Amino acid sequence: MKKNIAVIGAGAAGFFGAIRMKSLLPEANVIVFEKSNKMLAKVKVSGGGRCNVTHACFEVSKLIKNYPRGSKELRSAFMQFACTDTVNWFNDRGVELKIESDGRMFPVSNNSQTIIDCLMDEAERLGVQFSLGTSIKKVTGKEGKIELLFENDSTIEFDAVLIATVVIQIKKDSNGWLQQIIR
Repeated sequence: MKKNIAVIGAGAAGFFGAIRMKSLLPEANVIVFEKSNKMLAKVKVSGGGRCNVTHACFEVSKLIKNYPRGSKELRSAFMQFACTDTVNWFNDRGVELKIESDGRMFPVSNNSQTIIDCLMDEAERLGVQFSLGTSIKKVTGKEGKIELLFENDSTIEFDAVLIATVVIQIKKDSNGWLQQIIR
């Protein structure tokens, strides 16, 4: 059966998460919901408009030292996809990155639009869908599914949901299901 997957947030994390899920599950229906009418807005201004993609720290043991309060939690994530993987991912899609003297990595073009175009092209190539101007009021678990309640009071059920946005408040029910998002 075809999986339905929702991604909440059309920033860099949401885009990459949607691309990754669609790459791993090509038959899945992956929809990115964004409250605003803009995608990748922070990518556009990152690094003064040049987009600081990653940092040239290619050893996980050294990289996690930059995150003293989250090093244990991040170790597993960085072991799955580290800076080298980021560089290779963009390089495989024709985006060359350069290392600056302080270790920051930018596209050779020095233009964040290069990164935006790469992410958008990959999402389009894979068939990721987008719903802009779509506000989500509530996320609940329902009989093995996850239900999203939208601002217009309509609902849709999904097999999985990736939350890639700023979350101000989360409530859980007695079963541990996420109950509400206010952003």
